[in-house]
Amino acid sequence: MFSSSLATEEANGLLKWKASLTNKSQAILSSWNGTDPCTHWKGITCDESMSVSTINLTKLGLQGTLHNLNFSSFTKLRVFDISCNEFSGTIPS
Repeated sequence: MFSSSLATEEANGLLKWKASLTNKSQAILSSWNGTDPCTHWKGITCDESMSVSTINLTKLGLQGTLHNLNFSSFTKLRVFDISCNEFSGTIPS
């Protein structure tokens, strides 16, 4: 149950962030839907406990900010790579 709740929280966090990106970026991340980021979401890798461990979105042409990404939702995140995209603004604490 814990993993399921955590996966849903992580999915909601990623979907909220996706919704804040440009329409083009949202289209690029069209695989991001539903409540389980561990199943076929572009750039997302999960660990054995089904928690998001890697977000790798390099060179996708994404545009937006990180303001709506709540990093505290990803307690097992080890890799976060958004290089070679067009993000602006500050990195949230």
